Amino acid sequence: LSFSITLFFSSAAYSAAGLQLTQHSHIKHYLDTPDPLHLVCEIADEPRVKDGKTITLVHVRSMSTSDDSLCTDGDALLTIVLDKRVGEKSKEFSYGSLIAFNGTLSAPISSRNPGEFSYRKYLELNNIFATAHVFGYSHVEVISEGTPNWFFAHIIFPSKHFVLQVINSAMTGDAANFLIGLLLGDRTDMSADIKSAFVNTGTIHVLAVSGSHVVLVVAIIYTLFGLIRLPERSKIIATILGILYYMELTGATPSVVRASLMAIVVLLAKLFQQRTNVYNSLGVSAVLLLVYDPLQMFDAGFQLSYAAVFSMVYFY
Repeated sequence: LSFSITLFFSSAAYSAAGLQLTQHSHIKHYLDTPDPLHLVCEIADEPRVKDGKTITLVHVRSMSTSDDSLCTDGDALLTIVLDKRVGEKSKEFSYGSLIAFNGTLSAPISSRNPGEFSYRKYLELNNIFATAHVFGYSHVEVISEGTPNWFFAHIIFPSKHFVLQVINSAMTGDAANFLIGLLLGDRTDMSADIKSAFVNTGTIHVLAVSGSHVVLVVAIIYTLFGLIRLPERSKIIATILGILYYMELTGATPSVVRASLMAIVVLLAKLFQQRTNVYNSLGVSAVLLLVYDPLQMFDAGFQLSYAAVFSMVYFY
């Protein structure tokens, strides 16, 4: 109990320090400037293209005016809109590329009424402090290919493309989007009617990757390596690597990270021939997640995921 209280207040202190005591070069100090800036950004995630619009996460490297320039730090959500008036075509951007454009960094929309959902606070919990909009692909210049993370560039994103290609070749429309949501937790392309149907029937959690998905992945990998007579130690290590791979493939949401870390704790206990306790496994996963990102303490997904698992185990 003492450790949990200490962890909670440490997370709160880290949150206050991270949001208020930022460096002078952080982009949050340069939001909504009256004049446009020349921004140089690194694409920090795989761009998503839909209906002539590209949305991606960028890390702002520098900003400059006609008089001065500054190396900056901080992430922003960039939206590039197709300019149909000049008949231009959408341009493809790759993860890790350095791009440049003229524009302003805007503060995300906050809640208009007390108690409403705040898009600004939601983005800040994910370390995103600004939004930027560019009208026309011709106004975005690709400077270089950059140095993307090798694991994501050559393993995670190609694997995701392969899964999407296989699903889209076998089915189309809402059926394909449903399966993508079921496997990867990506509900972006799912129609509003289908989402409403799941919400109204109280089954939207089926489309959220969580513990049941991780259990299936562990069972499949562990069984397959068992069929080829892999030694127990190698089988456990291979299963742990498979869990980490699937966790990153699905976006590493709090529910997936929680289930993955709990599964890894159980497998490590089996590896070292130790008895496991579900409360300890749950606690270890929470501590590791909060050590990596203390802001998750204030995320609704983190709170509900751990509260639900704790309640189910306790009442069971």
